[in-house]
Amino acid sequence: MEKLVDFLEDKYEIIETKKFIEEKGFERVALQFPDELLKDAATVLEKLKSGLKASFYIIGDTFYGGCCVDEIEAQHVDADCIIHYGHACLSVTTRLPVKYVFDKLPSLFNIDKLLCRFKEVYTVEDQVILGGKPCYTYILETILSELKSFGYNEIIKGDGEYSAINIMKTIGEAIVADDKQRLDLYKKWSIFYIGEESSGLTTFAMTCYSHVMSFYSYDPIQDKVIHQSPISNIQLRRRYAIIQKTKDASIIGIVVGTLGVSKYLQVTYYLREMIKKAGRKSYMFIIGKLSPEKLANFSEIQVFVLVSCWENSLIQSKDFYRPIITPYELYLALSSETWNNQWITDFSTILSLDFKNDNLIEKEPQFSLATGHLVQPSIINDNEISIQNNSLLNNHGNIIESNKNTQLSNLRVNSLSAYFHKNTKTWHGLSKLNIKTEISKVEIGQQGIPSKYDHEKD
Repeated sequence: MEKLVDFLEDKYEIIETKKFIEEKGFERVALQFPDELLKDAATVLEKLKSGLKASFYIIGDTFYGGCCVDEIEAQHVDADCIIHYGHACLSVTTRLPVKYVFDKLPSLFNIDKLLCRFKEVYTVEDQVILGGKPCYTYILETILSELKSFGYNEIIKGDGEYSAINIMKTIGEAIVADDKQRLDLYKKWSIFYIGEESSGLTTFAMTCYSHVMSFYSYDPIQDKVIHQSPISNIQLRRRYAIIQKTKDASIIGIVVGTLGVSKYLQVTYYLREMIKKAGRKSYMFIIGKLSPEKLANFSEIQVFVLVSCWENSLIQSKDFYRPIITPYELYLALSSETWNNQWITDFSTILSLDFKNDNLIEKEPQFSLATGHLVQPSIINDNEISIQNNSLLNNHGNIIESNKNTQLSNLRVNSLSAYFHKNTKTWHGLSKLNIKTEISKVEIGQQGIPSKYDHEKD
């Protein structure tokens, strides 16, 4: 029993967490547990309460994903900090300070097997960035020491400055700044990533694809190395095809997939303005957990753009009725910029992009790479009702009029979205029949209860 208690204290970093709370002087602490770790929540709570005067509140994962910090729920209990347990995307938050406690998996890890697989891929002269999922970062220092003992001196540990989130952010900044020397430096390096196959790994590999020499991942559960670069190349080609389809879209839905990542609101407004400048129509949706059934209710939307953390931004399921793209993919589809296999997920980098479309208003049809046909651009007028000067007051009859059925008719609606909503989102019910019927006289009805009325005999 004592060994189990010691294991839990080490796994959930009880001593370090207590020190963090005491040094910062927090009084109301939210403990965020994923579903798979909720079984230990009560034990962790009792250990943290011992010796501390702070109040603790247990909260679950967000609707959008367990990797994100649920600042909204923490604010509901008036917490002044959050302790996030389990896997995390490490996206920057804005409202509350956060301490991450990653789920350590020592039983699944064998350093000797990893070293053997590493030697099969790299020579001692290769320059390698060693990284991995947050649950494996605790062992990176040991792996680095072992590799250097075998003569691998051109290796840096992917922790802190070289963690997954910071590598992507640094590469994104280099793209915007057009710092070729900085990009060349990265092009000489290879990434060796420790972690199982996941959407986060796919996104990370695609982000680094055009900026590193190669990208390998090691799955400690299956004990195998996967060369991610060819996979990323295929994935990028698929995303390019979706970008071409987006170029033909007239109505775009913006799905808010996070309420905690820093600058998500600014990105949402940026996308709305970009869609408006491109002459398209946009609608915004906040629907919680993403599902094909929810998005299928909006058949008018031709493509959805998901504003989410970098780990959940790539949706490739074929179950969805319409394509789901990232903010950067939307930028490429609507702007006149040529894509060169760069992949950006950082919100700060996206906000710094200068949207330009030299072919914004084209009266002539354009060739669509998605369909192989000429497509007439559908530029939507954002002003659904045109009212100039005091026309509403002086000539109100020109704006609205009453028809014979005492219904208001809108005369100046020229928006395509209004047409959709009028014809597909309205149920008119049964038609009114003009049949004259005689009015019957009022008569006394039956008295009693249904089992026996007064006029019924026994």
